[in-house]
Amino acid sequence: MLVSDAGDVDSAATLLIDAENWRALSALIQRHARRQLERGRNRQLAHWIEQLPAAVAGQQPWILYWLGMAHLQYDNQRALALFERAYRQFKKEGNARGLYLSWCGVSDAYRFAHNSFAGADRWIDELGWLLKTYSRPLDMELRGRLIFSAAGLLLWVKPDHPDLPKWISRLESLYRRISSPDLKVMCAGQLCIYYSHMGEIERLRQVDRWLSKLERRGGHTALTTSIIVALKCSIDWLTGELKMSNALLDEHQHRICDRGIMVYSSLALSQSLYHATCRRDPQRVEMLLERYVDDVEDDNILGQCYYQLHSCNLQILYDNYDRALSHGDLALELANQSAVPFGIWFASALLAYLHAEKGQYEQAHCHLQAARDIVVSMGSAAGTAHADMLQAYLAYCQHNVDETRKFLGAAFKRARERDVRASGVWPPRMISTLCALALEYGIEPDYAQRLIQIYGYTPRDPRAISEHWPWPIKIYTLGRFGVLLDGNPLDVETR
Repeated sequence: MLVSDAGDVDSAATLLIDAENWRALSALIQRHARRQLERGRNRQLAHWIEQLPAAVAGQQPWILYWLGMAHLQYDNQRALALFERAYRQFKKEGNARGLYLSWCGVSDAYRFAHNSFAGADRWIDELGWLLKTYSRPLDMELRGRLIFSAAGLLLWVKPDHPDLPKWISRLESLYRRISSPDLKVMCAGQLCIYYSHMGEIERLRQVDRWLSKLERRGGHTALTTSIIVALKCSIDWLTGELKMSNALLDEHQHRICDRGIMVYSSLALSQSLYHATCRRDPQRVEMLLERYVDDVEDDNILGQCYYQLHSCNLQILYDNYDRALSHGDLALELANQSAVPFGIWFASALLAYLHAEKGQYEQAHCHLQAARDIVVSMGSAAGTAHADMLQAYLAYCQHNVDETRKFLGAAFKRARERDVRASGVWPPRMISTLCALALEYGIEPDYAQRLIQIYGYTPRDPRAISEHWPWPIKIYTLGRFGVLLDGNPLDVETR
């Protein structure tokens, strides 16, 4: 121990391993594990722990916990198993701190793996037991860790949980106090997901301002920089700004690959795919999908689900509804396997639209109801607005004018109030048609015109075209001669 006290922890660990002094090695690991992780020496820490005989390590929950932390973000499935073992042993000991930290480890492993959340709901129940059994005040650091982990797991597994808004509120307060840029941007990521689904668009813009301020400080790790750009890309398309260039996004993706930051590579690609889909650029979507399929492991359920969702959106851009249906069906199957409500909602909404286009109205209604159940249960304003848009379009396809006007009015009013300008499930043909109908019926015309201008829509359905469509240039020749440029009269002299 004199060697480690002198600051040479590596030599001390080597001496103890050579001497097979497992008790002293265990003590040294527990004393220095956190510092090793802070220095990015995960592999070194794992190596020390793995020198311990299995019988020795398996009886010490703190050793299991630190080994889980060493593998977190690198081998999340193994980390999950280690955290679960540590939790069970801490529970036998009645160790509150160990229980809270290993529970957070379980949550983080599920989210970093981002593969399947099947079985994760039992850990939400376990959190309820933990908070009830050990409710004494936690120290500030542990409280912050719990807020981040609890908000994240509830968001992905049970977004309709009544306690989620409370945890999100705590996460908002935590974000302002965090000094670690890595943790700060990960908290921002959770807030972005929540705000986008709830239709809190102004708060999304606030996060964008926070990220820009953080970005200007500079000196960040490659991981922090990669998350900042990915989040700014998501906010750019979710707010309908679409200002980020393809060149910037591609440069960012190359930087991620060059530095080996693969844990967030698929996140960045996915946001670039949504960005390109909103711009209705199928060639770019195809190019990005080729990268995406190489980036996602074959056995990653959620990753493959997202690939099918993006492929479905691509075929919708091409108006190839049969191929889109094939991708949508597979996406829904994978989303159900992953037990992620967001994935189920996206796939169900896409399938509702596609079956409406195919004239298969009974199937469309079934998928629409499944999507609506999810967004209504979680109180999602954006999701409910989109469900109403789908309902209006389905009624329009069935020539039901009263139902069309009813749901279109509800959808556009809610979307206008929340300034919702985009969705990962927003087929151009459907939205442009609904905008044309809104102009014809006098339903939120300013909002409809704003969407048309953002996305450069042209009428996709001849039945929905009217003189109210905001063409850049309108020329009147029958009865009078006049020219409107962006809706304003243009003086024209005729000779």
